[in-house]
Amino acid sequence: MFKSLVNKISQVPIRYIYGIYFLITLAASIQQMLIDQLNNYYIFKYSFQHLIHNQNLYILFPDQYHDNYKYGPVFGIFIAPFAILPDWLGIIAWTMVNAFLLLWAIHKLTIDQSSKIFIYWFILIEFLTSIQNLQANPMLTSLILFCFIAFERRTVFWAAFFVALGGFFKIYGFIGAAFFLLYPQKIRFILSFAFWCVVLFFLPLIFISLDQLLFLYKEWYLALVEKAQIHHDISLIQILQSLVSSNIKDAYVVLTGVGIFCLAYLRWDKFETLSFRLLFLASVLIWMVIFSPGAESPTFVIAVTGVALWYIQSERKKWQISLAIFVFVLTILSPTDIFPAYLRDVYVIPYSLKALPCAVVWIVVMVELLFGSFSKVSSPSLTVAQ
Repeated sequence: MFKSLVNKISQVPIRYIYGIYFLITLAASIQQMLIDQLNNYYIFKYSFQHLIHNQNLYILFPDQYHDNYKYGPVFGIFIAPFAILPDWLGIIAWTMVNAFLLLWAIHKLTIDQSSKIFIYWFILIEFLTSIQNLQANPMLTSLILFCFIAFERRTVFWAAFFVALGGFFKIYGFIGAAFFLLYPQKIRFILSFAFWCVVLFFLPLIFISLDQLLFLYKEWYLALVEKAQIHHDISLIQILQSLVSSNIKDAYVVLTGVGIFCLAYLRWDKFETLSFRLLFLASVLIWMVIFSPGAESPTFVIAVTGVALWYIQSERKKWQISLAIFVFVLTILSPTDIFPAYLRDVYVIPYSLKALPCAVVWIVVMVELLFGSFSKVSSPSLTVAQ
């Protein structure tokens, strides 16, 4: 039944899907304006004003918004075109750009059309969750995908750009550098990456002094350290500390995750295989969320995109289908009104169970990367899977 449903939705004309994303993005933007839930947008918007007025981006501004700004100083420049617009137009433009970049990145992946359509459908609700929070996570997902695509096309200069841009926006964006060991031109990538890091590091000098810039980078670092110590939000770290022992150290979990992740490099003889590289991409997207101490519900559009990439590479056996359904129900649907409120409030939220299915998929992905046999041809189309 699930395969039949997947095959049917994978045959929907892609222009209809783009239309659905457009309407959902527009509706979500209008909804948030009507209910006046614009806090995250204000955090982004005012970062530009605070930057150009030589203010500390990382302190509280209770008259403008709640919570702290946790992106890099460069992000304050990027948000400028939206910040100078009237709020209603800036919000719509912001969410539309996020939607467009994500759709475009998936469109550019080296997979068949039906697989792309499956990904669009599979991540749709999680995408909506992120857009309703006016978050930048769809854009951050697209930067990782664009990095992978640039490597695939051997344009390592631009791959380095996307890695650096993602990292200077939000620190975990630097994980895109994990791809460079899979591809040739490693020295060129390192030099290009160094170039873009220098450019982006000093870019805010257009508006502020060097002393102020160095001060802001120091404050960004301190803000990230503070967040890591206070927040665990929705992550594998929180699951282990809630269900196993509160004495488990964050660093031990993260370092264990790094060690397991890096084992995939031992399969260097499989790097030339597209299916291996796509599975590695899935691992990156899931890892950067489930091992992040600051992962929130809207962040999971990144991880769920990784899950979808794993599924299209799988043989789609019953257990794999069941695992995909597990992700869809507990990760994607749990924040929605479809999911029973009692289960969400008593079990899912307190124990960070939204992250559990993605963690299970990541373990499966790593097992497949380490022990799977990989063909040099890409995986079969979803529409012909039996």
